[in-house]
Amino acid sequence: MEFIDDAPHGVIYFTFGSVVSMSSLPKNVQSAFREALARVPQKVLWKYEGEMEDKPKNVMTRTSKPPPNTPNT
Repeated sequence: MEFIDDAPHGVIYFTFGSVVSMSSLPKNVQSAFREALARVPQKVLWKYEGEMEDKPKNVMTRTSKPPPNTPNT
């Protein structure tokens, strides 16, 4: 996956598992996560259902966990 291969500082996989749907969290909570993750040097693979508003450039959203052989997860 090019997003991960082009990550000189590594990748963070961000999820609350299947317990919490990130897109159902209040907007202010989602915004706080987006703002915090936008400041890290790593790229972020975020398990997120639906379209994300104002997605940071270092964030890629996916609806499911990446394959087990994905580096840095």
